[in-house]
Amino acid sequence: MLAGKSFNASALVADVESKGLLVNREEDQPLTFAFTYCGFDFSVAAQPTSDGMTSMAIFADLGVLPFTAEGLASRRASIKILQGAAGRMGGTIKIGRNQKIKFAETITLSVPLTPVVLISHMVRILLSARPYLDLFLSEVKAPAAMRLLAPVLVREPDGTSGDAIQA
Repeated sequence: MLAGKSFNASALVADVESKGLLVNREEDQPLTFAFTYCGFDFSVAAQPTSDGMTSMAIFADLGVLPFTAEGLASRRASIKILQGAAGRMGGTIKIGRNQKIKFAETITLSVPLTPVVLISHMVRILLSARPYLDLFLSEVKAPAAMRLLAPVLVREPDGTSGDAIQA
């Protein structure tokens, strides 16, 4: 019995196995997930803070900045779009090795970590970014493959962090 109602445990197991693996998160580990939005790869790591708030780190692979030889106008337009996005969305946009563009932001929310808090804040961020992502797609190609970006991958393999785009 669960909450005064009976349930069929074998049916629940069959349902979980048919839809995916049900995994519990360790208390000291962040809740992580990745997704693709508008062709861009995002990853999120969220965890509760000691004072009951929510810490959320967001990472995105925004593709490759066009080289000057590929089109000076496209490169300039891409940089202007990135500057506007950095000013509007916060966070840091960096151009690293091979002109790869990465976005990273860590925010602290003054509410406890719940699924509703996590999803609603991600939706708010994505909706505010949508005009910039659409404009940016007119200048560059979105990454083709989904990759999970971890905080250590925001830095280049040699330890450098690339050039930050300022608003």
